[in-house]
Amino acid sequence: MPQLGHRAIVAPRVLDAPDPLPDDVLSAYRASNSCAVSDQVGRLWTMDPAIGPLHPSMPPLAGVAITVKAPPGDNWAVYGGLARAFPGSVLVVDWRGYTAGCGGGEKALLPAVANGLSGLVIDGAWRDIDDVAARSFPLFGRGRSPFSPAKRDAGEVCVPVACGGVVVEPGDVVVGDADGVAVVPRRHALEVAEVLAASRETADAHDEDMVARIGAAFDQEHGN
Repeated sequence: MPQLGHRAIVAPRVLDAPDPLPDDVLSAYRASNSCAVSDQVGRLWTMDPAIGPLHPSMPPLAGVAITVKAPPGDNWAVYGGLARAFPGSVLVVDWRGYTAGCGGGEKALLPAVANGLSGLVIDGAWRDIDDVAARSFPLFGRGRSPFSPAKRDAGEVCVPVACGGVVVEPGDVVVGDADGVAVVPRRHALEVAEVLAASRETADAHDEDMVARIGAAFDQEHGN
């Protein structure tokens, strides 16, 4: 059947995967939680709280972003992103919040996991959630759907995307857990990792002092 309607003249981009991060840098993120990372990057790099683990038992994730921009309702590009998995990578899928179908299922993940994929974040839905959780694979998204949609439009792979209201570029660092997902731009990855590593031993004392100072400042400004 010939294509009906308008035909786009802008061809989708399908690019190579980003370079991995050094192990010592990635280790700093694996030892940190999303709250600590969000405190360093701020609200512009913290995803919509509607995106979270799709099963209570799913472990945290931390890794280097491989990005996918897929047309809502078509998941062909997701498979292109999964094919680029490398050790320490996290697939980030821009699906514009589409939850009437799934971006993929358990079987779609298996080859990528074998190649080192360490997590997936989708601004949309996934399926086979219980089976994925049984593998202790961190899968984050907006919801679940059993429906597997069409695979017709190429979409884009390894380009800047929007996921949970945050611009994510290939090579950025993604950290997620039960509290949410935070993103560190690649250009700041080393700087943030150094701060996280340096503050880990003193974090509790620092937080307690900060809480006390915030309370004192409120009383000074508004107290009787």
